[in-house]
Amino acid sequence: MENYSLVDQAFKAIDRADFLPSNKKKMSELDRPVDIGFSQTNSQPSTVKMMLKWLDAQAGDKVLDVG
Repeated sequence: MENYSLVDQAFKAIDRADFLPSNKKKMSELDRPVDIGFSQTNSQPSTVKMMLKWLDAQAGDKVLDVG
């Protein structure tokens, strides 16, 4: 199985809404950064997905996104 498939599967398995404040959950399907308060955003999913592919993240890897 190619790496891009693993990254895509991971994005399908995890619900972005679980990482958003309750008043922003409706925005979880948008491919854009979402303001989560305190001058911070939940990153644009397509950008994060591309970064993981470029990093060649493998099953079992742990990645911390500090923005």
